[in-house]
Amino acid sequence: MSGQMLQAVQQAFYTKLNGDSLLMDLVNGVYDAVPQQVSVPYVVIGDGIAETMPQLQSDISECQMALHVWTPGGGRKRALDILNRLHALLHHGQLSVNGGSLLSMRCVRAETAVDADQDRVYGLLELSLTMRAD
Repeated sequence: MSGQMLQAVQQAFYTKLNGDSLLMDLVNGVYDAVPQQVSVPYVVIGDGIAETMPQLQSDISECQMALHVWTPGGGRKRALDILNRLHALLHHGQLSVNGGSLLSMRCVRAETAVDADQDRVYGLLELSLTMRAD
């Protein structure tokens, strides 16, 4: 999977997440790079890793993507509500990717943590995708 395909997966996440009114009621936006004046809560589409799976077929790739959630401090509930919505949207869900076909998508790991100053809560959702290049 080329960087171009990884970019297409990131764009597909951006489109899907921004198109969900329930998620958008929970956050102030979904970003690749967060603008300076945006306040929490928000979702950041994080780094991705992709590799071709030659043991399967040359056009099959595995991709890992991370979604980061930032919310105000005062407890993890808000971060967990956003992570649960992301899970509902994405685990075994559909994703329209330009130049590729999604074969499977799973949420493989979630976590929360309170930052050192306790003024924000961080959440992470890691996803694993199997893609076929078109």
